[in-house]
Amino acid sequence: MQKLAYNRMHLHLKKRNQEMQAQTAEARALRAKQNEEKPPEEVPTMANKKDEIQAYMDAHEIKYRPSDKKKRLLRLIEDNDAEIKTIAQ
Repeated sequence: MQKLAYNRMHLHLKKRNQEMQAQTAEARALRAKQNEEKPPEEVPTMANKKDEIQAYMDAHEIKYRPSDKKKRLLRLIEDNDAEIKTIAQ
């Protein structure tokens, strides 16, 4: 009788251990996915809409005037990138 109870307990604990290992593996996979580096953001081009270019500039704290045309906005982005590269050297 004791051996039967022991076997049941052993099977229960073994099953619970497997469940916990599966949960741990899922949690680790989720954490790894969340910590993956995001691909580098692409610099806008003339193919982008003006509001997309402005959103990029806002995200990168590049100053512009709302009345600036797309060509001017893209030039400001290029100038900002060149300035960052110069400072990095």
